[in-house]
Amino acid sequence: MVLTLHPLHANQTGDVAALQQILEDAPAYSYLVKGRPPLPTDAEDVFNDLPPGLSAPDKWVTGFMFNDQMVGFVDVCKGYPEVHIAYIGLLIFAEKYQGRGFGREALEHIHTLARSWGCRTIRAAVIENNMRALTFWKKEGFGQLYRKTIKGYIGDAIIMETHI
Repeated sequence: MVLTLHPLHANQTGDVAALQQILEDAPAYSYLVKGRPPLPTDAEDVFNDLPPGLSAPDKWVTGFMFNDQMVGFVDVCKGYPEVHIAYIGLLIFAEKYQGRGFGREALEHIHTLARSWGCRTIRAAVIENNMRALTFWKKEGFGQLYRKTIKGYIGDAIIMETHI
């Protein structure tokens, strides 16, 4: 399998629609972590939600393409919460593309990006009841740092990291 990257931009209607389609094609995630179906504004939220102290240029949102079709996306913030850390907000694939090894391949792209930024660590937050995601991150070498409550999510977020 070979994923190609397609950078996504909040000011391009087609990009917002493509990102929204991935979220709608993975409704189990939204039900599991938020207790509701994907909302029509969820894609816009992915682009607009930024950690404290960061601005839009610090956030990289890209689609993963397979056979000229977007099958998933990731959003990664540069330098959060410290300059040497790349923080994954969400890595998700449409349900029909899950379990095919795309996550591992996507993570290789994320490692390359993080290194190009000068980052030595990658962090991700995983909602505690998303067992499939927790299993994935642990298998990829991420260890738990701490837990925290995030408004709007069911269960605590488990903050995980790995060194690259």
